[in-house]
Amino acid sequence: MLIVSSAAVFADWATGPATKYEVTMLKLELCTDAPLTTEFDTTCTGAVVVGTGNKVFDIASVNVGASVGQFISATGLPVGTTFKYAKPTFSRQFKMTGSATLSNPTCHCRTETTSTFQQLGAAKGPYKSEQVGVCEVDAATAASNAEPQVLYMQDIAADNITCENANCSATQVTNYSRTPLSYLNDPLLGKALENPPVGQTYVSAIYEIESPYTVTAVAPKVELAFGTTKGFFADSFTAGGTVCKADLYYPMVRVRITD
Repeated sequence: MLIVSSAAVFADWATGPATKYEVTMLKLELCTDAPLTTEFDTTCTGAVVVGTGNKVFDIASVNVGASVGQFISATGLPVGTTFKYAKPTFSRQFKMTGSATLSNPTCHCRTETTSTFQQLGAAKGPYKSEQVGVCEVDAATAASNAEPQVLYMQDIAADNITCENANCSATQVTNYSRTPLSYLNDPLLGKALENPPVGQTYVSAIYEIESPYTVTAVAPKVELAFGTTKGFFADSFTAGGTVCKADLYYPMVRVRITD
């Protein structure tokens, strides 16, 4: 259902496995169509809500399918209607455990619980502060020591910052962007992801249903499956030593509706 990568504004970047990828789902809609005028356009034509609430899912968990199933209710869908897309809406706050290997400068980056966003002085706050991870001596140590870290989907803006230490008391200016979905060209990563306005704490996306589904008299089963083997994003740079920043990357999402 999600989400994000930074542009490679520093020396090196890579993705790695996320063994925890907690998402707070707020709403799930089915769409008869989606204009997709841009990859930020999450307009959902003929929307029908099949799930609402404030539910946390760990999409890296093997049991997430059962949890999502409890969030969704597909009873009462209009018979004869064909749905082609799904639109999840979720919080821009996530919790992730992950690690990745970077080569220039060399860093085996992992998530770190104590890392946070800029909160002192004229603070940029959570949505404009890319947090640091921790560089370990090797990939195995990074994976073993990775801790849950609260991360935020960043504003797409030229006045963001990258933290240089865990409490974000030292920073540098960052022109933050996302790798375009059109460039990645993988429908499992999504067809559109909203560019939320500054201050908005939630975001929506559009995913193509595996096969268009036409509703019958039998309530269908809506299934969501996820892949997070590249869910953690990291970038290494030099700031009084080798430092890495921790971020989110688009997970793979498959949406299927069956009788």
